[in-house]
Amino acid sequence: MLFRNHSTSFLRLKGSRVVDKAEVKILATVANEAAAIRSFLSWAVDPSNQGSAIPRSSKDIANERAMIAGIFRPLARLAGTAQRIAPLSGVELDRINKMIGPDRHDDGRLVLPLRFSEHNPFRPANRLRNWLMYAIAYQCGLRRGELLKIRLDDVPKLKDVGLKVRRRPYDKSDTRRYKPSVKTAERAITISDEIRVGLRAYLSSRQPIGRVSGRTPYLFVSSDGAPLSITAADGITKIISRHGEISDLSWHSLRHTWAESLAGDLLEKYPEEQTLAFLRELGGWKSNSPTPLHYIQNAMARCANEFLRERNSRLYQSAES
Repeated sequence: MLFRNHSTSFLRLKGSRVVDKAEVKILATVANEAAAIRSFLSWAVDPSNQGSAIPRSSKDIANERAMIAGIFRPLARLAGTAQRIAPLSGVELDRINKMIGPDRHDDGRLVLPLRFSEHNPFRPANRLRNWLMYAIAYQCGLRRGELLKIRLDDVPKLKDVGLKVRRRPYDKSDTRRYKPSVKTAERAITISDEIRVGLRAYLSSRQPIGRVSGRTPYLFVSSDGAPLSITAADGITKIISRHGEISDLSWHSLRHTWAESLAGDLLEKYPEEQTLAFLRELGGWKSNSPTPLHYIQNAMARCANEFLRERNSRLYQSAES
């Protein structure tokens, strides 16, 4: 009974996250955790597995295992049902860039000093910050927590290799009630020239266009200078999603887009094993993480289908002639 009570509490915490002070249940996550817990509880029912000398009849053990199976049955069918987050299409990315990005010359270069269209859905004071967050997330593949945890001393100087992603689990300077976190490997990521230009403008422009200084070491801040909250960051993607008519846009879908696109580009130059190693390094995955394999497989499937589509088109044209 004690095991079951602890397991129920664990699943409630593990399968929920706080958004606007409300709990949102992630059923597929709960189900996957439940499968392992169900196996453990079924094993623990037998006192001999725990080293106990207190005997228990096989009938009692079978009955309790059946009860455990019944408790977990509604979740068991949901295990593994989490849907793959689809990467954004080129059309959708172009739409976002035109909607929230800075003005550009006909050849694609940024207009300097940076300026934004009046059709941009964000308030003028937030346009530079929000575009910069989007550009870093999409071009560097950062997770939401990693993005919000960037500090001023992580921003690359002139001779630095790149933007630093650091773990700071006991960072006392983070005053946010719900603290974002960097859960995986630290790394330094090379950034594009346009992100460097955006960072320079954000850090040097006068308020309200530039960053409000003086209150926190974190890079991305609110209009009063406080570190940007998880809720506020999610609000940015919701506005882009609504105005850009892009369903289910999130910081995580931008990371998926980055990873799958990068996997495809790497496979054009390197073998699969090296592509996997590069993805793990650049994405902050552990050296034995299987997650990047999904992006490689998706990229290979996309390339294969593109080849087949072109081949079928050639065959059709040949048959016509």
